[in-house]
Amino acid sequence: ADYIPAFTSVEENLPTIEDAVSRGYSILIFPEGHRSVDGKLRRFHKGAFFISEKLKLDITPILLHGLQYSLPKSEYNVKSSPLNLKVLPRIKHNDTSYGETYKERTKNISKFYKKELELFQNEANDPDQLFHPLLNSYIYKGPKLEWYFRIKYLFESENFVLIDQLIGNDRSRIYDLGCGYGFLSYYLLLRNNSRLIHGFDYDDEKISIAANSHLKQENIHFASKDIAEIEMHDADAIVISDVLHYLTPEKQVSVLNDCKSALSESGVLIIKDGLRKNNDQHQWTKRSEKWSTEIVKFNKTTNALHFFDYPFIADWAKANDMELRIEKQLEKSSNVIMTLRPY
Repeated sequence: ADYIPAFTSVEENLPTIEDAVSRGYSILIFPEGHRSVDGKLRRFHKGAFFISEKLKLDITPILLHGLQYSLPKSEYNVKSSPLNLKVLPRIKHNDTSYGETYKERTKNISKFYKKELELFQNEANDPDQLFHPLLNSYIYKGPKLEWYFRIKYLFESENFVLIDQLIGNDRSRIYDLGCGYGFLSYYLLLRNNSRLIHGFDYDDEKISIAANSHLKQENIHFASKDIAEIEMHDADAIVISDVLHYLTPEKQVSVLNDCKSALSESGVLIIKDGLRKNNDQHQWTKRSEKWSTEIVKFNKTTNALHFFDYPFIADWAKANDMELRIEKQLEKSSNVIMTLRPY
């Protein structure tokens, strides 16, 4: 098929490449030499840049996204998922801004690729892109769990997007308190796989499922523990989503105090919960929790639910020198997403 073998040296291939170019062909090269297992860019080999210098060929950078999931290394099956491609502006062969020699250009163009790929991944990793890898983490663990994930993701993906934005790419140590099956934890990891994520939940079964996923990496950890008893430190972000109302008022204060102590100076505490109100929205929230705890029984509870009102959280924030902001009010329910930051 006229392919140029990569197992022979670039010097040996140079006459063949020159002949192909003279006949109008472009040369497609994967400078890493092999597929990445985790989607992170590997070291570039020098061959492409040696060819560019010797034959005076421009370089058109092309970024690929999604292949590490759809066609992973050492697997034979292609998974269903969007694939994304981005073509960047051409780099002229005589452009010395990346260096004078092909060795310098290898190093500097590699840095350019890495920066651009991070931007592209951040742009391409939207909820539609991440739905497939997340779904396949739960799809063979019972039809009820698959169905529950589909429903949960349908209603929560916009909130996942907001929580990810509120955390930001600069905050790396994240605690997900009451992480359940790990839906949000894995979403945050897929959005930025340089994060260190700790997920806690007192439901052993949920933690077992979260910890045994094809998405599991060294930098995401799950443990079965009461969130009122865990030890946190140097937290860049702490997320408590739909959890506080499962605790007694005394435990709510205790958990909030622990979070405040664990946050770094620039850390953020993100809370999603239903604020107690005497209106239809809060009645919807209470019915939803009854359905979740008493009917389908996806969530376990050891005591009555205790929803808190806005003055409760506002008074706690004021007493602890925390800036409180309501980031989002959900339309159908009394749930809000709020942030608390140290002054």
